[in-house]
Amino acid sequence: MLPQDLLIGILFSSCKNSITIVQSSQTKFGYKVHLSSSIRHDIETLIALQRTLLQHQIESKIIEKESKAYPKPILRITKIANLKNLDTLMQDSKIPKKMMKKWSDFSNIVSIISRKQHYTTKGFDQLVCIKEAGI
Repeated sequence: MLPQDLLIGILFSSCKNSITIVQSSQTKFGYKVHLSSSIRHDIETLIALQRTLLQHQIESKIIEKESKAYPKPILRITKIANLKNLDTLMQDSKIPKKMMKKWSDFSNIVSIISRKQHYTTKGFDQLVCIKEAGI
């Protein structure tokens, strides 16, 4: 297990949060929203991160080769419950709030999705605005 300060440092510096909005005829609203956090590193570090995250009730998946074009390992966190736990971990950290802009936007998105507000026009518009601002 990695010390919590080291875990926070790795997440703060290496974690890439992304939101993807895809048109879908399968949903009532017409769009699907995919939210994820990913970390690229060597496989040994990713395994240590995965174990440490699991102790914080954050499940993740290691993909040994992201793609043919980018054959390096990546750790992904995707389920909303896991993303909420990740967000809580980061918000409770000792990092000054003014340095947490990226995580503040991510926190807003996680909140909107976990309360299912992204199914409303107002919530969906908020997601689009945050995405356009560059999460």
